[in-house]
Amino acid sequence: MTIKVSKDELQLIEQIVDVKQQFYIADHSSEQFVKLSFQSLDRALELDDLVKVKLQTEGFDEKYKPNEVGRICESIIDKLHNILNQ
Repeated sequence: MTIKVSKDELQLIEQIVDVKQQFYIADHSSEQFVKLSFQSLDRALELDDLVKVKLQTEGFDEKYKPNEVGRICESIIDKLHNILNQ
């Protein structure tokens, strides 16, 4: 299972995952994106849950519209959804 993420998306993911646990293998060979390959379905699901928590806690402004963090979270969730629902 692999997704392609932007540098901003990777930065947000790195902020919320426990670096001691290996959620994915990152391939930085492209300048435009980073490929994340997940070790297992469980790891991809766990990352999906963590990103959703980040979206709920930091992803909306006072008018409940997505802020920058929210837009990045939504993009990651969409990408994970595509591989988790195949």
